Amino acid sequence: MTVTVTGHFDVPEALRDQVPAELQRHRAASLAEPGCQHFDVRPDTTTPGRYLVNETFADSEAFDAHRARISASPWAEFSRPFARHYRVEDKT
Repeated sequence: MTVTVTGHFDVPEALRDQVPAELQRHRAASLAEPGCQHFDVRPDTTTPGRYLVNETFADSEAFDAHRARISASPWAEFSRPFARHYRVEDKT
């Protein structure tokens, strides 16, 4: 029983140089959360500024906790201007 998040986000050109450092911090914090089983966010090799997202959480409670944490995180503030295209599948 898991929750998966797949999709992508697009980074405005002016912020692209900052993404690696910000994403590294966001990744470390996400993987430290109880219930975060997989966190893979990587640049799309065909579309500049696009990052592909693939995340897995143990259950809906773990996913809800993740969303609550990131809503007040530095990543939330930094990534506010990103266009997001995600699909969430709850298999719990």
